[in-house]
Amino acid sequence: MLQERFYCLPAPLAGIFTVLSVPFVVVPASSARAQALPEDNLETLRHGSQDAIPAWQRGVGDKQREHARKLFKEGNAKAHDFLFDEAAERYAAALTYWEHPGIYYNLSKALVALGRPLEAYHITQRALQYGPTPLGADPHAARQNYNRMLQQRQRLKKRLAEIEIVQHNPEYKAFVDNETMAPDSDTTHVLLPGRRRVVIQRRGHRTLVHTVFFDQGDVRRFKLVSVQPFEPWQPWAVAGVGAGLTLAGAAMYWSARAGRDSLGESVNAQCPQPKGCPDSEARSVDGAWQKVQWKERLGSGAMLIGASAMLIGAGLLLWNLKRDIRMEPVDHDSVVLSPVVSRGMVGFAGNFSF
Repeated sequence: MLQERFYCLPAPLAGIFTVLSVPFVVVPASSARAQALPEDNLETLRHGSQDAIPAWQRGVGDKQREHARKLFKEGNAKAHDFLFDEAAERYAAALTYWEHPGIYYNLSKALVALGRPLEAYHITQRALQYGPTPLGADPHAARQNYNRMLQQRQRLKKRLAEIEIVQHNPEYKAFVDNETMAPDSDTTHVLLPGRRRVVIQRRGHRTLVHTVFFDQGDVRRFKLVSVQPFEPWQPWAVAGVGAGLTLAGAAMYWSARAGRDSLGESVNAQCPQPKGCPDSEARSVDGAWQKVQWKERLGSGAMLIGASAMLIGAGLLLWNLKRDIRMEPVDHDSVVLSPVVSRGMVGFAGNFSF
């Protein structure tokens, strides 16, 4: 079986064994010591089935591996000289040829040294995706490097924050600072601390825009709830009350107009011109006129209020056609009971966190 291996080489010996084309991993910022290198166990198609070839090697040709090794070696040289920005560029370029977990391993360390924890976290995830096997020249070294990545991921998570949407419905589209959250059943998104803009969209719903502030290490959990702004009967109730007021106001108004006409005919008959009405009857006529005018005004006001209520009811009905999205915080309360046995007492001690 044909095999190619990446070996661990201390810095002074790297120049001697350049024939292996395998550089070393540098610990960024904290130390320039060499660490164990990832191993690449290459099994060609001629010596095994497709299933026997590790996933990170499938579909990668000899020329692609050659380009990747060259860029990988250049990146390690830059990292050894503490030129982490240039090292990260070389590693990223190497990944365009070959997405080997060992390259992700070194790129993550360069990004940590550059103070880019969010990118480093995602790259660390890629380095861990196939387990320890591709991360060492032997099982022991592979496990050590894998554990280093796990520890690095844990440290990075303490510098970052997380937002989680539990029981996420795939019909929702969630964005954090314009970056799409994956529509999984439970969606977790790692982000930088600070004020973040969360946008939730769903067909038939109004878009929700919500601002959330995150501290380092925060884990904020939310569930999405689809709600109608109003109960289905409420817009109809408002419109119905408006219609009733409008009809009552119209009846009052036209009744007042009829009373005005009748009062006018009565006054003309009882108080003919030019003499007019005596003072006693004039006061009675003035009172009757005022009642008619107030009745007209009340009728007009009721019609105006009723018409406005009908318009509001129609607007509420249209508004209710689309639903709202609500983000509700989810708190993980816990109750821990521990048995307690002592002289004269048997019971449980409770630890409650809310």
